[in-house]
Amino acid sequence: MKRNTMIAAAVVAVMCGGARAQESALAALKGSVKAEIIAEQSIKAPAAPENKGVSGVYANDSGCTVTVEKRANGSMVYVENGRQAATLGVLDNLKGGDIFAFCSPAAASLSGGVLTLACGEQNNGGYSTRGQARIEMSDGITAVTVRGEVKRALGWKTDTDMVCVGLKPVRAKAAGAAAAQPPAGGTPAVEAR
Repeated sequence: MKRNTMIAAAVVAVMCGGARAQESALAALKGSVKAEIIAEQSIKAPAAPENKGVSGVYANDSGCTVTVEKRANGSMVYVENGRQAATLGVLDNLKGGDIFAFCSPAAASLSGGVLTLACGEQNNGGYSTRGQARIEMSDGITAVTVRGEVKRALGWKTDTDMVCVGLKPVRAKAAGAAAAQPPAGGTPAVEAR
């Protein structure tokens, strides 16, 4: 009887130890999965910090619009040309960036007034992607080009190909609208014809 009790106690001890090991392994797995989810979410949809704000809007006559939004540790550059849109991220220290949907992370280099973001082939959610973006600057942004490619069965296919040149700063519409408003308590000025 005593021997059966000792064997039963040993089995219980092994089972409890195995359960604790399984719990700690499960906790570690949950932690790593949570970290991967957080990392993936931060890459795909960066959280907006408190001090974000549009720091510049540029456009050309061809319908391209480039909006620069200041973030906590860098800037987001939103490029639209009426048919396509691209989002670029650049760190303040210019040591890296992103071409969202194609490169995360992207290598950054600044030469003269041209900032280049680029990456070779990357696994991007089951697809192989690569891309390059160039931001030309001279007293603001003057041109942006973005090219993103996806690897298909027969080779690389261009998914995004944008060229926005001749960009100029867009003046605030609010200032123009305020000038058209009559002064408080007054009547609008009438032009002599």
